[in-house]
Amino acid sequence: ITYDPIEYYAVVTTALDETDGSKLKVTDTSYYTAYTDADNNTPITRDKPVFENIYTAPSSTAFALKAAKSLIDTADNSRKMIEDGQFNFALYTDADRKNMIGTPVSCDIDGNITFDEISISEAGTYTYYIGELKPAVGDADFDPSITYDETLYKAVVSVDKKDGTNDLEVKSVVYTKADGSSLEEGQVI
Repeated sequence: ITYDPIEYYAVVTTALDETDGSKLKVTDTSYYTAYTDADNNTPITRDKPVFENIYTAPSSTAFALKAAKSLIDTADNSRKMIEDGQFNFALYTDADRKNMIGTPVSCDIDGNITFDEISISEAGTYTYYIGELKPAVGDADFDPSITYDETLYKAVVSVDKKDGTNDLEVKSVVYTKADGSSLEEGQVI
């Protein structure tokens, strides 16, 4: 916000009250600015002070939430190779998984999951939920030997202005399980 620098001077004219000669009454109030009219170099007069502030919306910012998928062989607790696109994930605005943002994404062969960028134009705290999409039995990509992860994760994104600017930036992204429990050290989602 750019604040109006204008200053006003109030001139109050008084006179004795005709009904009670011991009291003063205001007969006129005029407001003058410290600025002058360009045509005749006289102070600008107004009926009332007018202040005009200018609001400039902050520039937006964008970010992409990320997660990771691992496939563990329960026989020897080793990591198995993930096929490109083998697992699909969705981003939601609610913990009920009803309001999906964008389209589902797949992980790459390294298990990396990157969602489409989200653009934010106001400072604030934004909450998103990340969940794996379990294929239905009988779907071509359903594998009965895999136990799909049904855990819902929460990402809380804090957006604020950069110090000394009107530009927005992501200040933090905090991932937890949607039930509020913390992620374990080194845990990937």
